[in-house]
Amino acid sequence: MCPEDQNERSPSSRTGLRFLLLMGIALLAWCPVLLFTDWTADDPHVVLDHPVVTGTLPVSAALDRDYTHHLGDSGQWRPAAAISLRMDHALYGPDSSRGWHLTNLLLHLATVALAALLARRAHGTMLFFGVAAYALHPILADSVAWVSGRPALTCAFLGLAGAHLLQTGLSRNDRPATTFLCAAIGLGLPLLAKEDGALFSILLLVLSAKVGAAAIRRTAAGCLLAIGLWFIARASALGDALPTATHSILPGAPLHERLVVGLRGAGEAVRLLFAPLDRPPHYDLGGLPGVLISLLLIGAFAATLYLFHRRRPLPWLLVALPVLAFTPFLQVLPAGEVFAPRFAHLPLLFAIPLADHILRRFNKLIQVLVLLPLVFITWATIPTYADAESYWLATIHHSPSCHVAWNALGVARADDGRHEEAIASFRTAIELKAGHSRAWSNLARSLRATGRNEESVYALRTAVSEGPRNPIAHVNWGRHLARQGRHAEARDSFVLATRLQPGLHPAWEGLARAEASLGRTRESAEATQRARTLRPD
Repeated sequence: MCPEDQNERSPSSRTGLRFLLLMGIALLAWCPVLLFTDWTADDPHVVLDHPVVTGTLPVSAALDRDYTHHLGDSGQWRPAAAISLRMDHALYGPDSSRGWHLTNLLLHLATVALAALLARRAHGTMLFFGVAAYALHPILADSVAWVSGRPALTCAFLGLAGAHLLQTGLSRNDRPATTFLCAAIGLGLPLLAKEDGALFSILLLVLSAKVGAAAIRRTAAGCLLAIGLWFIARASALGDALPTATHSILPGAPLHERLVVGLRGAGEAVRLLFAPLDRPPHYDLGGLPGVLISLLLIGAFAATLYLFHRRRPLPWLLVALPVLAFTPFLQVLPAGEVFAPRFAHLPLLFAIPLADHILRRFNKLIQVLVLLPLVFITWATIPTYADAESYWLATIHHSPSCHVAWNALGVARADDGRHEEAIASFRTAIELKAGHSRAWSNLARSLRATGRNEESVYALRTAVSEGPRNPIAHVNWGRHLARQGRHAEARDSFVLATRLQPGLHPAWEGLARAEASLGRTRESAEATQRARTLRPD
């Protein structure tokens, strides 16, 4: 081999070595997840109780129901995530979570690889430092280390796979229809995994902008087709294209209030991206930064970008891509959960070009000092919670005034049969928020379990009066009425609960019994069939 041939191959060799180094440090940062054999936090409820995941329902059921239908509809349609988890259940079973965590790790590594290869195809360089920042960042712990975070991982992986598909279509300028179809399929893939997948339309349009205006139009048309079909599929499965989550914190709040909350969430996301320390396991409105602090955080970020721009102009697309990915934080549509670190998964992914552009301006020592600590912070962030109780105790440690956490802690203790401790937790939740209907309803259950029936009835009445749209409260009140022999009134409570939450199995079960007690055999059989459809086990 002549020297000229060696020189020609050396850039390719360096790229290969950088790619291997990138995958190695990603594996180093996240390999501790393979040590886990137990389930964490809400994994048992979200994953192991999911009838599609366990095989109780056929795979096709993932397409025709809410992702959390077994827990309560949340306005989420995520068939790809459910099917992915079902495959893990078939491979590894429910006894140990180690195999499930292996799938999470492999999905993350595959996403890192796709990001590097896409950057290589689109930019001519794999954007090593930007991809490394994404691969190592501790904010991804909720996605990578928790099995219940699978939707975020699946969405990121399928979104980048779709972007590669579009890149292939863009390379065939002689076939305009190819670009259109690749864009439609490329956006449709992440939409099957998570609602945030719609953000990949931004990435697809950015990729097409490098080719020309005609490519942008074809890509935009393909994205519109994918979103239109997605809305139709959601409406067919959930009964509404944009249903409000049953337990949404901001269901009836006006737009300006939701925007204020969204701004606070965006401020916390910016903080976690640049200082991923002291991360609470759960966030509520009181746990998010105030508006002033959020504005200061966002302003500091903007000022930093401006200073870098003064030294060397930043391409506007590098800034626009991650900024637009923050739009879901703004709560234009009320979400069931106001904020969680995994919400920043796609903004961090879309910030790869910007992060690389900035990090390349520093010398090697600064680059190492920025990236290396991320590995150690990730190791510290990965450890999971042994059960729901430990998770909510950690939440209360960070936010003692979080009434949601106190109520959830009570539920965990009640499920363990420790009703006296549960009662104390529920009472604390009620002290923090007197109108918390779910805490009143749960308190009634534990009071009845300890023989305090009069106090239980009072708590049930309060739960219904404070939460007229709380389906669980109506189910529990219906059960009380049925025990009193007031079957017609019980039937009315169960009917109201089924209207508020059509996927609530106990409501249909109670309705079936009430109808049977009233001698309405046909109606009882219909309600029983609906209950069996929801929970075949």
